[in-house]
Amino acid sequence: MRNALFAGALGALLAATAAGQEAVEIKSHTPRVGDRVKVTVAEKGESKLVVSAGGNEMAKNETKAKYFVFVDEVLAVEKGAGKPAKLTRTYEKAEEITDGNSKTLSVEGKTVTIEMKDGKYSYAVDGKPVGADVAKMLDGEFNKKDKDEARDLMFPKKAVKPGESWKIDTEPIFPR
Repeated sequence: MRNALFAGALGALLAATAAGQEAVEIKSHTPRVGDRVKVTVAEKGESKLVVSAGGNEMAKNETKAKYFVFVDEVLAVEKGAGKPAKLTRTYEKAEEITDGNSKTLSVEGKTVTIEMKDGKYSYAVDGKPVGADVAKMLDGEFNKKDKDEARDLMFPKKAVKPGESWKIDTEPIFPR
């Protein structure tokens, strides 16, 4: 009986505490001019390919890794955009390793200007376009559909109190 009374009192206290809390609004970060951030990226992946033909089997294992350390500085932002319209990225380290063979990318130690032009990002170092390998890598980050759009659909459109629920708008995901 005493345990039930204690549990009931604790439950009432927690409910009163939650009811007294203010509503919280969840927002994703919007870049602002002057924002500076240092980023370290370390990716490593292993793949194994096995081919069987005519009773013979051939296997190939490959290990790939990427290491980047860079500082981004936002120079321009369009209103309502999730990504900056212009920024600089200064690479302290830019290295790819395939099966133990290290390759330093051409942008290491350089500053890349990343700018939105005609709805697509372009990349330059000292006013000259970057190499195809670096452009492909940066396109994978900047010129793709923003994966945060789906995450933002899950956030509530207005402030919610702890324990309160909200309706997720599925129309953009499953149009009628």
